[in-house]
Amino acid sequence: MKRAVRLLSSIAIIALLPLMAHAQAELNHAFLWTQADGMQDLGTIPGWQNSIAYAISDSGEVVGYDSNTAGNVTAFRWTVKAGMQHLPGASMTWSVAVAVNNSGDVAGGYYPTGTTTSRGFIWTQAAGFQDIGTLGGSTTGVGG
Repeated sequence: MKRAVRLLSSIAIIALLPLMAHAQAELNHAFLWTQADGMQDLGTIPGWQNSIAYAISDSGEVVGYDSNTAGNVTAFRWTVKAGMQHLPGASMTWSVAVAVNNSGDVAGGYYPTGTTTSRGFIWTQAAGFQDIGTLGGSTTGVGG
């Protein structure tokens, strides 16, 4: 009898999973997971619907991007003290942060306003947003 109850519970959970996945298919939220606290939803920046995280530093700083219904994508950084914020100086049309080091320096890619060519960037607390240029071509590709 115990086996039948466990089986029925499992079937009920399995049956609910597709419904839950369908209901949440439109929204993505970056999260932070620790063994002590489990999963923490990092949310989104107000007015933006989705957030995707790409990297985390040893100090727990998270970087990635937010997107909205207009199709805009913008780089974010998240810290325990400040929460999620747009990366100052990054394009509000299309920018993605893909790496962060233990000093809080962020690397990523963006499309400069009015162009269709991607460029790489470095962002630091001291110098802010900086285009890193190219190796002679017209674009800089950034992996994520």
